[in-house]
Amino acid sequence: MATVQLVGNADAAEFCPCEPYLNIVAAASYTLQEGEQPIRSGELYLFSAEKLRINETSNSSTTLSLKQVYHRETSGVFDLKLRPRSNRTSNPCLAQASADGTLRLHMLEASTPSSALNLREATGAQISPSICLYVDWNPSSASESPQVAVSLSDGSLYVVDIGQGELEVISSWHAHGFEAWVVSYDSWKPQILFSGGDDSQKFCWNLRDTQTPVFRDRRTHQMGVCSIQSSPLLENVIRKSNIYFI
Repeated sequence: MATVQLVGNADAAEFCPCEPYLNIVAAASYTLQEGEQPIRSGELYLFSAEKLRINETSNSSTTLSLKQVYHRETSGVFDLKLRPRSNRTSNPCLAQASADGTLRLHMLEASTPSSALNLREATGAQISPSICLYVDWNPSSASESPQVAVSLSDGSLYVVDIGQGELEVISSWHAHGFEAWVVSYDSWKPQILFSGGDDSQKFCWNLRDTQTPVFRDRRTHQMGVCSIQSSPLLENVIRKSNIYFI
């Protein structure tokens, strides 16, 4: 096991799903500087997960380390997601949900396999005056027309088309009475979205008609729903978690 300390609150981290970067971990943080005009700042990181061999007398063992290979200051980051591999030649793409209401896309690049990694901001736009809290790639985004879903602090959900690098909001609707902490695509049905909010409710939406949810769960959760994930291995199975304050 390896640990590393980030600047600010560590909000998101995930391994890159694309070769040859399977050992690369993307991470992000958020810091609020309170005052009459609050400042929401953040950091973007890339770490290389490396196994280190330790020799102890005649025995040998390995341990894991996280080596920082990239760092950038940015606006406060609440979530990040790496796009599923579209083809073997394309670079990994990182979507960033920002506290200033912007959605940013970064390309992970290296001039050679042994050279330093870089995150190049490919495009970005403010999609809402509210805070972007969560982002998820449509499971069909390995195709030529990728899309992402974003949840916001005003309780709304947005579906954004990436197109040829330009961001276009193609659908938006009010889903929750308070912060919409999470939005997640069904791994098996790309037209289905799940969402959870600080109103302790979970919804299922069909993107063909978002006026009325497919179903809603108002009774199961006693706290805000902050995580929902559709199983990529078992259809109709989702995992979820709640916010608990101590």
